[in-house]
Amino acid sequence: MSTEPQRVEKYLTVTEAAAALSVCPPTVRKMIATGRLSAYRISPTGHYRIRLSEFNRLADSIQNGQPQPEPAASASSDLEQLLS
Repeated sequence: MSTEPQRVEKYLTVTEAAAALSVCPPTVRKMIATGRLSAYRISPTGHYRIRLSEFNRLADSIQNGQPQPEPAASASSDLEQLLS
C-alpha cells in the first residue's frame, strides 16, 4: 500500500480555454486540429477536454513569444513513412 498521494490532473473545456486565451472557441478547435494544443476527444460530436498542464504549456509559449510546435500532421506522416 502506497502512502504517496496521487496526482490529479484538471481539465478544461474548449470554451474555458478560449476564455482564458481571449479567443473564440473555433480558434481553440483549430489549435487542436493543427496539433498546437493537445486534447482528448470525449464524444464523436467533437467535445474535447484539455489538460490544464497542456493548456499552461501553450499559454506560456504564447506569452513568451516562443515558436509553436509543428502540427501533428507532420508527425503522423513521418510515422507513415516508417511503417511503409
